[in-house]
Amino acid sequence: MRRARNRSVAGRQYDLTVTRRTSTVAAITVASLVAIGVISAITIQSSYDSNVGTETSKLEATAQVTAQLIAQQMSGVTDLEQAILEQRRFVTAIGSGDPAQFDTVQLQAVLDQLQRLRPEFQFAAVADAGGTTRATAPTDHTVIGRNFDLPWLELPDEFP
Repeated sequence: MRRARNRSVAGRQYDLTVTRRTSTVAAITVASLVAIGVISAITIQSSYDSNVGTETSKLEATAQVTAQLIAQQMSGVTDLEQAILEQRRFVTAIGSGDPAQFDTVQLQAVLDQLQRLRPEFQFAAVADAGGTTRATAPTDHTVIGRNFDLPWLELPDEFP
């Protein structure tokens, strides 16, 4: 009986030792999985932040380049407009500004030259102060001579 009792105590100790070991292994496994999860989350967040930063800097660079290109094009338009308006042929064609005195052949030649210089301009026109179209490029006889009164375009009374 004593032997049976010793076996029973030994069995309980063995069961207790196995249970402790199993619990310890389970705790270590859970701790390892939690550590792996935390490290993975930190790595993913770091990678995401890096990608967001990279994409943001790419978008900023693209926006700056686009803004410079637009500014360059607008400057080119202004320079071209200034060159056309200061051209002797244009000034002569407009004359004193009296629509009856406009040299429409000369105006048409100036607008045709503008179109040759900047083919991306799809349309250009000259109208008198009353809104009547005097010349267009490309030439469009359905528009020339029509009055497109532009009430939003108010010229001052002392306009030269």
